[in-house]
Order: sequence, then structure tokens, then C-alpha cells
Amino acid sequence: MGLCKCPKRRVTTLFCFEHRVNVCESCLVSAHPKCIVRSYLQWLQDSDYSPQCPLCQAPLGERETVRLVCYGSAPRKPLLGGRDTWSAPDRDEDKYRRRPLAWVPPKLRCRMRGVARRPLLALCLGGAAAFALLLLLLGSLGRGGADSDPALEPLNNPHIRVGH
Repeated sequence: MGLCKCPKRRVTTLFCFEHRVNVCESCLVSAHPKCIVRSYLQWLQDSDYSPQCPLCQAPLGERETVRLVCYGSAPRKPLLGGRDTWSAPDRDEDKYRRRPLAWVPPKLRCRMRGVARRPLLALCLGGAAAFALLLLLLGSLGRGGADSDPALEPLNNPHIRVGH
């Protein structure tokens, strides 16, 4: 655990291997976007680090990198598998714009034909009936042994007073 050097002075366990300072999450995004960041305990165990991507062996400073959930960083191209992006780049002004219905998977779209809904309706009704039968069966089997149990007889219980 250490204090970040930023004005916020937050306590953090993250450590920048390149600059050899503790970094908080806000500094990680703003001041150390391409740095190798791990926990301080990993720095104490082994202070060596590789400035190359483990996927493509390219230096991390050459290309645009992406910060991973594990605080590692990797170039964007190997993560995408060499594929070109199929959508337009995400811009802040387009972020909350309504999208066309074409991106919804076909299974979730409402079909106008009644034929596609009949098997689903029959399956739902059959499942509900089977569930109701299962509940009835378990209810009757669960109470079956309790009908003749003398421990459940109110007259045998000394804590229950029944007027005679």
C-alpha cells in the first residue's frame, strides 16, 4: 500500500513499473495510459518487466493500447484478431443516439406471423402444467408421513393447552 503522488493523495496498491511510483486509478487513466502497472507486491517480488506485448511481441509504446481489466495493457490490433472494425468509431455525441432495429438479433424481433408463436406458447403452457403437477406431487408426498405422526398431535404436546 502506498500513497499516489497526485493532489488527491489516495491510498493505492497499484505501482507503475516504468516510473516506479504508486498510482491511483484516476492517474492510471490520465498520466500512465501505456505504462506497465501491477500491484506493489508484484514489484517487490520481481521488479523486472517486459515493455512488449505478450500477444504480438511488439513494443507497447508504438501503437494505440487498451488498458485491460487486470491493469495490463495490450495493443488494440491483436485483441481484435486482426479484424477491421465493423462499426463506426464511438463518439461522445453519438453515444446515446437511438440505434436502428437492424442490430437486434433475429430471435428477439417480433414476428408478424402467428405460426412462429404457437410452438412457444405450447411449450410455455406445457411447462407451466408440468410445474403445477410437480408442486402437487411434492405437496402430497411431503404431508403423507405427517398425518399419523404422534409428535404432531396437539393433545400430546405439553406446551399446548386445549380446553376439555
